[in-house]
Amino acid sequence: MLGEFLVILFSNPIEFSALAKEMLKWFIGGRTVKNHPVDVVHALYNHPWARPQQSYEPPYDTLPEYAIPTMFSQPNTQMDSKNTYSDLQHYFIARVIDRMESEIRVLLKSPYLRARDTSTNQFSWDTVLDFSVDVVQKIAVSVAPVTWMLLTWIAVGGERAAQLKEMKFRDSGKGRGANHVQDPYLGCAVALMMLLYFHNKGLNKFQSIMGILMFSENSSKSLQSITGRMGLAVANSSTLKRLYSMSAVASERIRTIGANWVNKLVSFHIVYDNINQYHQNWRPSLSSQTSLESGTAATLIMQPGVAPEAFDGFEYEEHWQCVKCEDITLAKIWEDIDRKHLENTDFDDLRHTFAIHPMPLQKTEVIPLETSGFDEATTIGNRQTIWDVVEHQLRIPPHALEGRLIPFSGDQATISHIRTLKCHTSSGSTWFSSNRYILPLIELWHIKFAMLKDIIKVHWPEQTEKGDIGLHFAADKLHQNLNPNKVDFYPAERLVEVVLTAMRLNYIRNMLHQKSLKFPMRQDGKLMHLTEELEAL
Repeated sequence: MLGEFLVILFSNPIEFSALAKEMLKWFIGGRTVKNHPVDVVHALYNHPWARPQQSYEPPYDTLPEYAIPTMFSQPNTQMDSKNTYSDLQHYFIARVIDRMESEIRVLLKSPYLRARDTSTNQFSWDTVLDFSVDVVQKIAVSVAPVTWMLLTWIAVGGERAAQLKEMKFRDSGKGRGANHVQDPYLGCAVALMMLLYFHNKGLNKFQSIMGILMFSENSSKSLQSITGRMGLAVANSSTLKRLYSMSAVASERIRTIGANWVNKLVSFHIVYDNINQYHQNWRPSLSSQTSLESGTAATLIMQPGVAPEAFDGFEYEEHWQCVKCEDITLAKIWEDIDRKHLENTDFDDLRHTFAIHPMPLQKTEVIPLETSGFDEATTIGNRQTIWDVVEHQLRIPPHALEGRLIPFSGDQATISHIRTLKCHTSSGSTWFSSNRYILPLIELWHIKFAMLKDIIKVHWPEQTEKGDIGLHFAADKLHQNLNPNKVDFYPAERLVEVVLTAMRLNYIRNMLHQKSLKFPMRQDGKLMHLTEELEAL
């Protein structure tokens, strides 16, 4: 009788009065202050009469077809008597599955999880570089909260979440050992992308990136096959298609830059250096020996804000012919410096007001070019490398090079080979055949490295007089073991920087002593540290 009353009450309110309908509407809508409908369901679910015994948990007689593995059958479970607790639990689970189904439908429409870029409809390096697991987590939290809660509860639960937050709060942020710490939220995001990939093969951006990573690490095909079956990566054939697509997009972008350079819309300079691959033959013979293959890797560096006439070849050659080597001396360069002008000008004024060609401050755009098998250790190898970059990759026609310059940078040996090339081909009838369009520039890093080698060589002579104070003495005091025969750039740079900074601060202290005639001391009578004394002065 009670059940019939409730069914009639909630299923057919047409015959009720207006007041009864309004009260029923407020109750079912959950707008009552007390006795919420959820409270009624909660009371039924937890009532001791709703289940046979307190520790009872209902079995699942029949699993849906999608929950049974391919080679499995329905599990054999005992038939259970019907009760309210079991029926409500089955009902709740069914509604959760309905909610997850609606969330998955929305996730399947997400363009971010697809390998092809929405703007170009291709898979490119921008697709790889723009991918972020954090974005996937934000999408999951906002679009599929129930699905995300189920995954994170399996991985984290309630108690461990507080521990993880406490560990994150105590993290110093220096990144020490961060790569060896398990991140359950990262695992949940990866698991979600794997499951969506099984549901729809089009959602394979993460799997494509993993396939490219394994290809770059020369992973075996058996490993790629295993990860493909697990949904962690795409097949090897799909990875190759992705690589060809990325190469095609990059080549098209490089050709577009070359066309814009022809129309004087962009400016760039090219840096290239050798790459070597050593092949060790563990069983050498007359037909097979250990070998060293040499190639070249080039990079395109964009120069924003450069005027179209900045690299005018005719103007450059005219000025170059007017300058003689004997006119360029250190004394003349030193005399040309206007010291009063520099003293009254700060950096911002110099950059904005007094600069002839002010350059905008922005992130440098670096574009890697195709690698080649040419050996840039020879003059002919440099010519082949430059022609490959200009003709084959940038697709700049020879007639467009007339009267224009393209800066090419490298180490000292590369620049020496380029100058030799220009000298040997100077009789060419065009700028392309004579290589007049090439503007060789030594990279500042290589200049600095050469200067560091000379400095170390001076301060580490074969026979040092006792009592000499220099970088060798400073390195011993700082416990830095430098090898003067094979100079490492960064340790040598730090040593020179520390010594020069200390010398400059010492000179400033002496100047302040002469002006103020003060010699500050500590309260304990000991001499102050250099930085403490400068602060006191």
